[in-house]
Amino acid sequence: MKAQEIFEQAMDLCALRGSDGDGEPMLPGDLTDLAVRAVGILNVLMGELHSLEERLTGKERPYARIYGLEETVDLCEGICRCVLPYRLAAMLIAEEDGELYRVLLHHADEAVKGLLSHGVAHRHSILEVYG
Repeated sequence: MKAQEIFEQAMDLCALRGSDGDGEPMLPGDLTDLAVRAVGILNVLMGELHSLEERLTGKERPYARIYGLEETVDLCEGICRCVLPYRLAAMLIAEEDGELYRVLLHHADEAVKGLLSHGVAHRHSILEVYG
């Protein structure tokens, strides 16, 4: 999923995205500072969610990083669609609206719990130490 899509979803959650005259969604021009901040915040969030990614996929992988919103976020679909938009929106709105910040984090935490309940389980043999 493109980082731009995650950013736009985050803006929708913060009610900061409007529509043009034809009803098409658009970002106001004064959100460029948020877009610039979003790249760094997404990189931090991707680092925080790295272990969740490995647990959900059952694969070890290197940490992902992006350098612009036009790049693809290399995490599983569930994290990109259900967790990152809420966490990004929360981080971008934290200073403006503390109540919305808490609501968004709650939704992100619930999404993580939901994803974990459907994650990949690992089976391994048990070493018998008493014999």
